[in-house]
Amino acid sequence: MTPQGASTLSRPRAAVAAAVLSLLLAAGCNEPDSTDDGPKAWLDIRVLSSDPAATLAEITTLDVVMHPLQPLVDTTGTPYLEGLVPGTVLEFVAGQEGTTYPDLRIPVAFNVDADTIPTVALDPGVNVPFGLQLIALGYDDEGTLAATSPWTSPQSLGEGQVLVAEIAGFEVLEEPPLPTCSDTFDNDLDGWVDLEDPDCGGDPAQPEEGGFGATECNDDLDNDGDGRVDSNDPDCADGYSDDEGEPHVPACSDGEDNDLDGWIDLDDPGCADPEDENESAASSNQCNDGADNDGDGFVDSADPECENGLDDSEAPVIPACDDGLDNDGDTWIDLADPGCADANDDNEANAGNSECTDGLDNDGDSLTDALDPDCADAADDVEAPPACNDGVDNDGDGWIDLADFGCPDLLDDSELDPGT
Repeated sequence: MTPQGASTLSRPRAAVAAAVLSLLLAAGCNEPDSTDDGPKAWLDIRVLSSDPAATLAEITTLDVVMHPLQPLVDTTGTPYLEGLVPGTVLEFVAGQEGTTYPDLRIPVAFNVDADTIPTVALDPGVNVPFGLQLIALGYDDEGTLAATSPWTSPQSLGEGQVLVAEIAGFEVLEEPPLPTCSDTFDNDLDGWVDLEDPDCGGDPAQPEEGGFGATECNDDLDNDGDGRVDSNDPDCADGYSDDEGEPHVPACSDGEDNDLDGWIDLDDPGCADPEDENESAASSNQCNDGADNDGDGFVDSADPECENGLDDSEAPVIPACDDGLDNDGDTWIDLADPGCADANDDNEANAGNSECTDGLDNDGDSLTDALDPDCADAADDVEAPPACNDGVDNDGDGWIDLADFGCPDLLDDSELDPGT
């Protein structure tokens, strides 16, 4: 049978009826009880969604919460308190902020594959007339709110009335955006992402905002002069660090063999100057080619014959004063050269302050310095032949060279007679 006042109510096939002791009468085929003193009225609650099947698929439990605009009471006039209503699934829960009486939570059973949302039919018993607001709340299997509706506008249910109360806009909640401190983006463009950013304070729920700060690794400055700033500096682990590293020293003046070729800084052929940042260079120089060019068992920087990586010979170095060469082009070789102090001297050059080292043909015989037989050695300061072999009467006594009693031999450089 149809409850009183509900003769025109059309219920969906998945309708749910609930009973709240004397507050609500069970829906079903029963006539009004002659012992029921309360006024009769029906509340038909319908939850509306743009896609009921999709919404129900996202939730495992559905509650309708009714906020009465006055305290609900039992047949004795005693207000209901928070807690389960004995013998039912209904529960009075904490009311809206600012109210001193509870709201009514009505669990709504539904099939997981349903394509319509069940209707809730209630008889408020002795509480008529009263005003109410409604909201629908859907939860997933973890108890997280997954779908909801707005609160309805206040409505009134009077004696003998059938009120169809529609809860519109019951929809699946959109995924809330991740907090900017856990979204893997550099939201404030300071180079640091999520918890590496000091603005996050180590809390993934915080907003990442503020940009650059006061620490050396988040101040937009190249504090150590290495050409790298903040997050691009390998000395900075995160934006909290206040030490961007020691002042930068270029690779070609840091005292390190950065390219592991055995040569350091300016001895390395990869270094053009002390400010060069890269020691690496392709080189064919014998002292930087990775080969033992002179077969002495030593390679490149390990070979004592290699002065630096620019040296193109691993061969033993023979000092200039012991190499059999006229290194300074003055016609004198090795120890015969006045520029050589000893055989280990590596420089034959000298001032050329005698006739036999001045590069001139002083006696006009077309022979110069060491090539002139008149030069006994480099210290000889007379390039002309000795007086006793020059075809000249040097002492004016009428006798020339060996005919002169003053010449014992051709090498004598004075024709003067003994005792003169």
